[in-house]
Amino acid sequence: MTDEKPKTRWVTAQDIADVGFGLHLGEPDLDQITPLILRAERLVVSRVPRLEERLNAGTLSKDTVRGVVEGMVLRVIRNPQGVQSDSTAGVSTSFWRSSASGVIELLREDLAQLMPTQRRFGSISVSAPSWRLP
Repeated sequence: MTDEKPKTRWVTAQDIADVGFGLHLGEPDLDQITPLILRAERLVVSRVPRLEERLNAGTLSKDTVRGVVEGMVLRVIRNPQGVQSDSTAGVSTSFWRSSASGVIELLREDLAQLMPTQRRFGSISVSAPSWRLP
């Protein structure tokens, strides 16, 4: 039996460490991050219609997907217990409810980045209401 690590699609544990803004992650920490990345990537794939098709066509950037997955994972790493507020030694810290769940979530803001933009074409005729005509 081999000790192969599961392969992620867009983000690696080292990517998370690189964009972690002050997170100091060692090798054991990086090993614990991979399952979070895999869970986030599965959630993105399941919730975003035609994701692969849009990535292949170039209508959705892999960097955008990567950024969303990194954000999903970083929210959990920075606040794994889902603490919404804390007060220690006279210093109070509060977290936005959306960033304080402690679980991998695809937020509405994340989904908005990944969904195709709706463009509507056409014309609208405008005329005076009939009750105003002489």
